[in-house]
Amino acid sequence: MFEDMERLKREPYGCFEQLSSTVYPNIFILDYLKTSGKLKADLEGTAVKNLKKGFEKMLNYKNKDGGFGYFNASESDVSISALALLEFTDLKKVIKIDEKLIQNLKTFILSKKNKNGIFDVRKSYEINAPFSEYSWSRNMYVLYALSKIGLKNELEDSYAVALNRAMATKDSYQLALMANTSSYLKKEEDYAKIINMLNLQFENKNIKPATTFTGSGRMSANAETLSLYLMALQKDFKGNQLKIAEVADELIGYNGYFGFGSTQATSLALEALSGFFSKNEKLYGVEKPIITVNGAEISSAISSGSAFKNGENEILINYPNSKKGLPYKLEYQYYTLESPKSADIPLTMETKLKSQHSKVGETNRMIITIKNKVNGQLPMITAKIGIPAGLTLQNALLKDMIDKKQVSYYEIFDNYLVLYWEHLEANETKVINLDLKVEFAGEYTGKASNVYLYYTPESKFWNEGIKTQIEL
Repeated sequence: MFEDMERLKREPYGCFEQLSSTVYPNIFILDYLKTSGKLKADLEGTAVKNLKKGFEKMLNYKNKDGGFGYFNASESDVSISALALLEFTDLKKVIKIDEKLIQNLKTFILSKKNKNGIFDVRKSYEINAPFSEYSWSRNMYVLYALSKIGLKNELEDSYAVALNRAMATKDSYQLALMANTSSYLKKEEDYAKIINMLNLQFENKNIKPATTFTGSGRMSANAETLSLYLMALQKDFKGNQLKIAEVADELIGYNGYFGFGSTQATSLALEALSGFFSKNEKLYGVEKPIITVNGAEISSAISSGSAFKNGENEILINYPNSKKGLPYKLEYQYYTLESPKSADIPLTMETKLKSQHSKVGETNRMIITIKNKVNGQLPMITAKIGIPAGLTLQNALLKDMIDKKQVSYYEIFDNYLVLYWEHLEANETKVINLDLKVEFAGEYTGKASNVYLYYTPESKFWNEGIKTQIEL
């Protein structure tokens, strides 16, 4: 679990959801360590310190209306505010938080409920568009969050509308949200019906969410849905014990290089699994596996490098004395000078310098062109731009991009310039001109650049690293 926390911090986290996902899971891990008797004083001190530091950063995203936004802009987002409400309610169990902050969040969110019981979750660029499945998922997430913190009477009309919608569409993500909500609201018959529907989908390998409240898809959406499904099952632990173990095993299988996918997927998975392991550790053994690479046994004391060969390699993990042992995760890393090929991604990007040759003291323009290939809006887009050494960014010009609304946000992360757009319109093209200062003579190649939907991080469009020659 802590490895997944560290992995979250290795990805850009410039928006509220991304930042909070690197903070929030500390609470669940602390709870798990306490209930399992494994919490040490130094570890608890470090976790609490990180929670305080993260909370202070999150306050930068608060707006005058009491709500929170994806970025520190004037427009608050209702679903992101619901996430903030959940987090701060849990955080106040560990660190000191002003109750007025939480009350203002509740007031802001409830003020966005209309006469039909639907929360006005649509952003300014969606107001004139039909209420999409993306909007419905955000609406149900808000309802889930409010019910989780204990609200009941204020949600009756909203619950009825959302339940009818979820039961009609049978969308797995929305059903999982509503299963949890029905449990929090003590709607036992509804809870049982929804769980039966999800169980049937799971047995038929038909857990297929359309889109989540963050706009994630594929692996991330599946992991978010399984996490919520697992949390809902655990609301009736005795009645769902066998199914809980099955779903947990399926969810654990999603854990890989990107954690469980996006930041939200990893955060939700850590919440669900910390609750699962606190009650079910005995399902797993304690025997350590024997690992062989091409028949050669390896261990932490023996380098495995010499056991590998060109071409295919066989890695075996075996528990010789039992059929079950410690859960394991096999992780490997490699480097390549060629960018991976991108397939089935709705974005393209081109990065180029106006001139590959320049002199110290000049400026050289980098032109970044990003296109939405599909005839539909895209949620949160992130571009990581590799800047060749010898060229430097100008902070004043970067801030100017935000002021002119050319980008939603930017950050410098892991030697990349990271650019964010909260959405792209259908078939929209973004062109960004970066004037770079030419500082140092030499020949340089920048890191490979990539662009992707932030909440589908496993699919990226890559550009080769830019080359430049600089003379004195």
